[in-house]
Amino acid sequence: MAAAPLTSSPWLGAARAAKLEKVRALAAAPTPTQQDADKRLFLSQLKETHQRDDFVRYG
Repeated sequence: MAAAPLTSSPWLGAARAAKLEKVRALAAAPTPTQQDADKRLFLSQLKETHQRDDFVRYG
């Protein structure tokens, strides 16, 4: 469930709301470590050699 955008909050100034929205987006983004773990998990589930090769080659 996505949170409501902070820019619509009546209690925050527009500049502060925009800054907090940017921080929230960065915090929600997957980290490089998580991305690597996701790639390894997906790669481990591919059984066919050509599928693994394609994934390694093209991501």
